[in-house]
Amino acid sequence: METYSVDTPGSAPDGGLHLVERATTVQHTSSTGQQTTEQQVEQPNPGDPGSGLRVTILTNDTVNSGPSGAQATRTIQARDANGSFGVVSVDTAKSDNLHAIQVQIAPSEKPK
Repeated sequence: METYSVDTPGSAPDGGLHLVERATTVQHTSSTGQQTTEQQVEQPNPGDPGSGLRVTILTNDTVNSGPSGAQATRTIQARDANGSFGVVSVDTAKSDNLHAIQVQIAPSEKPK
């Protein structure tokens, strides 16, 4: 997904539309059933807006399912003032509900 604006951080307005953010999401499912979603957000460098977009935020979501339930982990990394990525957040959730939703495909038979 791309976002355009007439206002570009670090630049004087020129009346034109400029790309100010690009978010890319990729999803994978491994042979073991582990689901991974990776998202990267690119934004211009306010100190050098003419240099184009650079990755500023990385998000990684992982879901592992097994016979005893599922565990999800989200890790968010952000670029610091030195240009290096550091972990700013890690969230973990666990569910032991194996059958949260049950779908009835055919109507149940009524007694005659």
